[in-house]
Amino acid sequence: MEEIKELLESIIGKSSTNSKCKIRKEENQFILSIPASLGKIKELTFELKEKEKDLKELVIQLIKDNKKKNEEIIQLKKELLQTKEEVHNLKYELDMSMVEGTYYICSAMNQNKCFDIKQKNQFYYLIINDLNKNSQTQKFKVKKNNEINHCIMNYKGDRILDVYRGNYINGTKIIVFEDMHKGANQCWILVKCGIHFCIKSSGCFDKVIDISNGNLNNGVELEIYHYNGGNNQLWKLVKA
Repeated sequence: MEEIKELLESIIGKSSTNSKCKIRKEENQFILSIPASLGKIKELTFELKEKEKDLKELVIQLIKDNKKKNEEIIQLKKELLQTKEEVHNLKYELDMSMVEGTYYICSAMNQNKCFDIKQKNQFYYLIINDLNKNSQTQKFKVKKNNEINHCIMNYKGDRILDVYRGNYINGTKIIVFEDMHKGANQCWILVKCGIHFCIKSSGCFDKVIDISNGNLNNGVELEIYHYNGGNNQLWKLVKA
């Protein structure tokens, strides 16, 4: 009897055999009585372990799904940024394609002051002057040179805005030159700033067409100068 009891203890636990289970002998057979509540507990414990296993698998799957969704969100954000960049580039190209034409190029400081041409000795200089829509020397043609650059020519189209001798020292004058080789010192990048443009030299991106000290007196020669964002470096293109 004791051997059988020890065997049962090893199977269902000592505390269970002492308090819950009973052994009796009937006609050369040993009968083990296990309370129904103990059997139910074991059944529920097994179900609980199975449910815990299912729950762990579910949590692992949710983590995987969440990781996948996060990766999809990151990818969508990248695609959105790329689309925004493409839209920005297309808008810029559209804006620049619409720039081509004949204009009075007027100062943001005073729209009644604009580009004009003055001859001095053997050169023609770009100057600031009172707007006069009857003057042919105040009309300038803006033509696209490539995807980035434009050329700015006089109304006749036989002279071009030129940084004198390609010298990018602050204060170098801008001439209207007859030799149109379309080198970097004759090409310009028109950067939109609201309703105005900053006109940057293709030969030196941080140098722009500038009214020296904001002096709007007629005949003041325009120059190339380091970009500072002032109104003396901003221009409005008015259709001629």
